[in-house]
Amino acid sequence: MKKIILPIILLSVGMGFGQTPCESGMAGSFPCDGYNLQSQVTINEMGASSGNDSWGWTDPQDGKEYAIMGLNDGTAFIDISDPTAPI
Repeated sequence: MKKIILPIILLSVGMGFGQTPCESGMAGSFPCDGYNLQSQVTINEMGASSGNDSWGWTDPQDGKEYAIMGLNDGTAFIDISDPTAPI
């Protein structure tokens, strides 16, 4: 899976801004390792008040990429096939 797992983990913290370049080891207020933060989905947008973990999964049939986020009230499945426009 593309270098997207860390940015997806960062989705859970709740800031709402678009693409943020990785500069001097930081993408905005988040640590990065040479890759840019593409987008974020807030905990509130996922309908939860907290999250506990995230995973990445690629559908073998169509190649779509998903972030799966554990939440205090369920699980969010976010289509990140277009990392700048998660669904």
